[in-house]
Amino acid sequence: MADERRNMVTADKLLNIPILVFLNVSILNQKIKDETKNVLTTYQKIVISFSPFKFKLIVIYTPLKMDEHTEDQQYVESKIIAMNEELDYLSHMYKEGSKELESFKKLFERYLQTKDQKIDWDKITNADDLIIDYHEHKISKETKTEMLNKLAVIKLNGGLGTTMGLTGPKSKIEVRDGNNFIDLVIKQIKHFNCKYESSVPLILMNSFNTQKETEKMIKGSKNITIKTFNQFKYPKISVNTKLPITGDKSFYPPGHGNLYEVLYQTKLLDELINEGKEYLFISNIDNLSSTIDLNILRILDKGKADFIMEVTDKTTADIKGGTLVKYNDVLRLIEVAMVPQDHVKEFIKKFKVFNTNSLWINLKSLKEVVTKLKLDIIQNRKVVDGQTVIQLETAVGSAIQYFKNPIGLKVSRERFSPVKSCSDLFLVESNLYKTDKGTLVRNEKRMISGNPTVKFIGRNFNNFEKYKKTFLDIPDIIDLDFLVLSGTISFGRKIVLKGTVVIIAPEGSKIDIPDGTILEDKVVYGNCSMMNIK
Repeated sequence: MADERRNMVTADKLLNIPILVFLNVSILNQKIKDETKNVLTTYQKIVISFSPFKFKLIVIYTPLKMDEHTEDQQYVESKIIAMNEELDYLSHMYKEGSKELESFKKLFERYLQTKDQKIDWDKITNADDLIIDYHEHKISKETKTEMLNKLAVIKLNGGLGTTMGLTGPKSKIEVRDGNNFIDLVIKQIKHFNCKYESSVPLILMNSFNTQKETEKMIKGSKNITIKTFNQFKYPKISVNTKLPITGDKSFYPPGHGNLYEVLYQTKLLDELINEGKEYLFISNIDNLSSTIDLNILRILDKGKADFIMEVTDKTTADIKGGTLVKYNDVLRLIEVAMVPQDHVKEFIKKFKVFNTNSLWINLKSLKEVVTKLKLDIIQNRKVVDGQTVIQLETAVGSAIQYFKNPIGLKVSRERFSPVKSCSDLFLVESNLYKTDKGTLVRNEKRMISGNPTVKFIGRNFNNFEKYKKTFLDIPDIIDLDFLVLSGTISFGRKIVLKGTVVIIAPEGSKIDIPDGTILEDKVVYGNCSMMNIK
């Protein structure tokens, strides 16, 4: 009897197994006994997965004598089997013939097999010989129209702007003169097409989060070809069970690296090539400084590269940005999360440029490698209704390692003005810039190089609606060096900020800055309601 008890699988042996649906112990024990009858003397470890949608018992038998690799492989296989069961259930939520779940399966399997891997630091070397300077290349006038007719522009438009408290497309924000991001991009491309009599199309990669609003925004656009397509929709997975979560917030767009697969699966890649397009220019919709550049296009057109990544000098705000390195003598984009922890400081200090996510790609080269791409996986952890989940994502720049003739192109910061936060938006809306046919142009009146450092602290500045209520007008900051705002503050009209300005309203207080105020090298603290500070 004692020997029998040792071989029985009871509920107390399942305490370390993640179970989302738990039946009563007697049923669990009976099912386990039935499934493992006459096998327990040969096999010791049982991995059981339970569906959050329906009860299904899956038993994976593990041999008694196992090495570490075998254990890991058994774990991976058990998770794949459980995931496949869940995806079969979720399939009714996708269009018939959709490749999305099959794509997710492949990504999930790669994640399980590589999730704890880091790069080998000893294989990293500097890539300076493959990063050239923008100013080394000039364009000849006679080739402009011909080159532009070979080009298509893709803007990455899948983001909601959640870091700014938005629930709709970030591209819908009115940035300047009543124009939103998409309005300004359309103006940019129409200007080029009009000036050079070319036919560059605008292609928007949306997500299921942004598609409907985007279609409304572009409706009625004239004298420009606009195409749209959607990123795939993947299920978020629980960090504990490695299975899909349920509920209204259970899906996500899997990062801009999904671009290549969608272009291939939707046949848009072939369509562009058949239309005579040879090159893609890809950039974020919120980077209004990332515009068509004929000097860069010429590098592609002359066959000097088939993949160009624009990089620029790091500032303190960009120290964790991905950078180009040689890894086993192959040009590769490395993110900080991929670096072993004991080398992170060295990584940040050693590499001086970072990826702006503006890419130029030869379409025929892309066609050759698109089915071979296994992009580096990014684990994006989030909390959904109190539950920690993982979003498996990829980055569009990661594909650089698969091309035969890739380069980095070092450009000035003037081609990099992204809007990721309300402080970024504050700069773009300010008189630091002017707009010229949809393009952000630096104001020549600013005598100081670079933008001021702006730090917004607190809930009033990480929410777009509250941010807009803070400023009746964006202040004149042409001579500003450094700005810190914290607490409840309101700005009137025609305010000027110069030098270093710090305004802090402690909890429970408010500071009102009246119309016409000039603040130069000032610190304002406390409750200064309606005080005229000059």
